[in-house]
Amino acid sequence: FVIAGFLALRASYAFNKLTHAVIDTAIGVSTLTDRDYIESIATLATLSSNPQDIDVLLDNMRHITSGLSPGRPIRNADKQQLLATYVQLETHFTSGQDPARIFTPNELREQLSPAFVALLPKPHTEKIAGHREA
Repeated sequence: FVIAGFLALRASYAFNKLTHAVIDTAIGVSTLTDRDYIESIATLATLSSNPQDIDVLLDNMRHITSGLSPGRPIRNADKQQLLATYVQLETHFTSGQDPARIFTPNELREQLSPAFVALLPKPHTEKIAGHREA
C-alpha cells in the first residue's frame, strides 16, 4: 500500500507540474487583440444571475460593436470606453450588486486573456462582508 500511495502521489505531482507549465507557456505567448476587449466583457456578462441588471452597462459595447467594419481595428478611444465598461461590470460583480453571488477581481480575471488583464488597473483588496476569499 505504501508503494502504491507513493506512485499515486508522484503521478499527481507530475500532472500538477505539467498543467502549470502549459499555463505559464500560454501566458508568455499571449498578445492583446481587439477581440479580447469584446470577449472579456461578454465573458463577465454571462456570469450575471439577472441579465437585466447589467443590460444598461452593455449598451456602450453594443454601440461600439455596431459601428465596426470587418477587418478594421477598434479605435483607441473605443478601446478606452470598452475598458471602462469592463471595469463597471467587474465592480458590479465584486461589490455585491449581483443578487446570487459575489466574486473577487481575481476570480473574474482568471477567466480572461492574460494580455487583457495586463491592461486593467490593480484590483482593490477591500473585502465584502460575508464573502469568503477563495
